[in-house]
Amino acid sequence: MDIRAERTRALLRDAFEDLLEEEPFEAISVSEICARSTVRRATFYRHFEDKNAFFEWYLSTITDRFVSELSGNHDELGLREYVELMHRKLVDFLEMHRNWFMKTMGRNALAGSLDMIMEQVAIGVAQHVDAYAFENGFALDAEPEFISLFYTGGMVHTLRYWMLAGKPFPVDDLVEGSTEFLMRYVEGAVA
Repeated sequence: MDIRAERTRALLRDAFEDLLEEEPFEAISVSEICARSTVRRATFYRHFEDKNAFFEWYLSTITDRFVSELSGNHDELGLREYVELMHRKLVDFLEMHRNWFMKTMGRNALAGSLDMIMEQVAIGVAQHVDAYAFENGFALDAEPEFISLFYTGGMVHTLRYWMLAGKPFPVDDLVEGSTEFLMRYVEGAVA
């Protein structure tokens, strides 16, 4: 992508984020995004088919950055430390993007974005569950991939509830409770 296209997309992204501070996604129009960004409508449509395509691009850029951050080398961490780190990173990510998360809840693109993030987390959790079981001589009663998918699915729904309910309990309780749940399962899942 050339520098002008990157600049145009950055202007559109910044304008969209500003507008999300003021109104929900459904109320924001392409005209508003263009007016706020000083990008002509014709230019917008050269880059994106419509507002939904723009939103999918917007989420994918945020998601890609976060997924690349998650995929760092965490082999030196034990299962508990890894899960706590991933959970805290996910909480931080959702807090940083709280506005779009709250105002776009239920949109297919958001669900797809969260799926991509959770897929990356699940891969790491599965690797750490497998290593933990091996190091401690556990014979798991389920495949590490299944355990990690079950855990990360629960993590997403718990985080969603936590944010929508206005954070009814401290984040430390959320992270530690979820981590303890996984640890008890893995340590009790000796065949």
